[in-house]
Amino acid sequence: MGFLAFCSGLLSGLFSAIFSGIRTFFSSSQPIHYSRNYSQQLPRTTYFNRHRLGSDETPYRRFTRLAPIQTDECLQMERLEEFPMSTSILDVERNANNSVHFNEMFTKWISQKEMFRASEESYIGAYKQMVFFEEAADTIKTKAFNLTTVYLNRTEEDEYYMKITPGSEELCAAIDDKQLDRFTLKSESSEKSVDGKILRREADRLYVDLFTKYFRIDDCYNLFFQVNRMNYQLQHNALQFIAEHRLFSILINNPSYHSQSLHTVQSQWQSDDLQFTTNYQNELNIEQMKAVECIVNANYNPLPNLLYGPPGTGKTKTIVAAIETIVRTTTKNILVCAQSNAACNEIAERLAKVLNPDEMLRMFSMSYELDQISSTIEPFCNLFDGALKYPSLEYLYGFRVLICTLSTSGCLVRARISSNFDPSHFHYVFIDECASAHETMALIPIAGLCTSVGKVHANIVLIGDPKQLDAVTKSACSTMLGFKISWFERLFDLAMYKRHDGSGKFSETYITQLVRNYRSHRAILKVPNELFYENTLVAIAKPDHIRLEMEGLLSKTFPIIFKSVHGYCKKDDNGTSSFNMDEVRAVVEFVDELLKPDRLIQLSQSDIGVVSPYKLQCKIIRRYCETKGYKNITIGSAETFQGQERKVMIISSVRSGGKLGEFLSNPQRFNVMITRAKSLLIVVGNPHLLSQDENWSTFIRYCFKNKCLIQSKRWFRPKEH
Repeated sequence: MGFLAFCSGLLSGLFSAIFSGIRTFFSSSQPIHYSRNYSQQLPRTTYFNRHRLGSDETPYRRFTRLAPIQTDECLQMERLEEFPMSTSILDVERNANNSVHFNEMFTKWISQKEMFRASEESYIGAYKQMVFFEEAADTIKTKAFNLTTVYLNRTEEDEYYMKITPGSEELCAAIDDKQLDRFTLKSESSEKSVDGKILRREADRLYVDLFTKYFRIDDCYNLFFQVNRMNYQLQHNALQFIAEHRLFSILINNPSYHSQSLHTVQSQWQSDDLQFTTNYQNELNIEQMKAVECIVNANYNPLPNLLYGPPGTGKTKTIVAAIETIVRTTTKNILVCAQSNAACNEIAERLAKVLNPDEMLRMFSMSYELDQISSTIEPFCNLFDGALKYPSLEYLYGFRVLICTLSTSGCLVRARISSNFDPSHFHYVFIDECASAHETMALIPIAGLCTSVGKVHANIVLIGDPKQLDAVTKSACSTMLGFKISWFERLFDLAMYKRHDGSGKFSETYITQLVRNYRSHRAILKVPNELFYENTLVAIAKPDHIRLEMEGLLSKTFPIIFKSVHGYCKKDDNGTSSFNMDEVRAVVEFVDELLKPDRLIQLSQSDIGVVSPYKLQCKIIRRYCETKGYKNITIGSAETFQGQERKVMIISSVRSGGKLGEFLSNPQRFNVMITRAKSLLIVVGNPHLLSQDENWSTFIRYCFKNKCLIQSKRWFRPKEH
């Protein structure tokens, strides 16, 4: 009865908030309060002065410290509220005790999800629950990896490790992907517990760092993995700031979003005013130049500016040019964020060529692996005496450009406790990969950090492509409620950011589309250009022509090959992933052909990428390639290759019978997979099955028409469109 009461309260509260805006959402939850207690703060740590590069000082790679700083010069951070999750949310996510009545109500709720943004109360309540659903799914998945009866072992080098069961494929993959980090060991013979974190995995050995010296190595333990709640707390925190600072009508549902305007405010900056180094002088095309002018001018404030960057159009170059212009022509400060460390590092690497270490800081999280920091970025990062630390806010404010992930930007929000915190310090906030980040994650470096009551102090620039991969969700419930849809995509679908009905143009003040593709052969670009970009992309690249002599290939000059394979798609023992050995062999044959030493155009292993939507297929292909000495070929999912390119890309679709499946029918995933190749795109799959999907059908017809489809014994002829 308690569970049904929760469901009933959840839904009736939601509908009431949507339509009347006066009731709270969840009858089992406490009302949302927005008062904060800044009296509690995290323990402080001693930091040291960072050696700065100056004209009278000698630069060196590993910085040393001149003198210790007092303890009050570390980054002071408030302790985040807990935002506890109801056990009823876990029950819903587990699909436990879900009655017919609840399912009917949940279906109605989903049908009304477009109303979530109708009012501040409905927006905050709905998104809080979606974040809770994500945490619930994370909790359930993490709990499934817990281990019983494990023993600690010590090496001669005084390292500690535990042995895990051979063949624990999913556990090993989760550890290797950094999904599992912290844990608690509970002794079976006593009530003592030991906290620790995973350092690395080597075969069946799990090397760990234990946070206490007081434990018994001969005890038998049960291992419980911990869910890192920090990102969930930061998202709840951002939603609270939306309410506290009255930002809903400014950022989330601004009336201006719903009207079209071609009016462009006259820029105070002209192309001749933009100051670049020789790295970017005369290198920007007209769309990139317009984007830089618009970003710098900031006539879009307080609304976000969208930089719409389809594949290979040079969005990172444009971001770097805009940041350099702001640094060289103004005294304004910039915060640059992205969902991934890879994107942050790419921007930092490029900015390192035009800025000096006194102007830019790449702030890594304290858990980032030191051996992953490049020698280029090292002089620009928060590395102190061989360890990553968070310096004081005063120290951070000394840099013109600060680069960090969305998650790490939460440290800056928590630094509101500092006496010198200034919500107007950052004049610009750039968020790269915004179209693949959850909306609530994208709000972290804005709400509370660059805002006060009724005011957004920073100019917001969102960068992405909603036609490529969207945000990754863990919860089926949050997915159905729309949590996969990013803030970028939400805005992109509003009138303000749409093409004008009459002219077909975007409003230059609020959105710029980059259209010149510098990556792919025009034939590779043709299908995605038609399907996703309204034929607006212009192929500029002139990549090498790679000629293959393959049996059954009628056209030797076309840069696309589709090989028809009717293999058997099988699942692993756990039923969680699929593989197709016939396709594995076909992929390896193509790799052998591409790496022949007598080829006219020589390719290295790093020139080749293999993408498949199934992890097990990637693992088997990787194993086969490694046995042949091909260890430098990148093999992974579409997520692995987002933002990347290779001279040759090989796609293994895996599935061969039945339904197409979610992975292959996802249009954004399809778009990413077929737009990574520069010179040659190879697809291995079953054309009869793939043609069930409209996008794949268009692509296969295109291949058939251009005589680059290698037929199998089971002849394929596409239906006329």
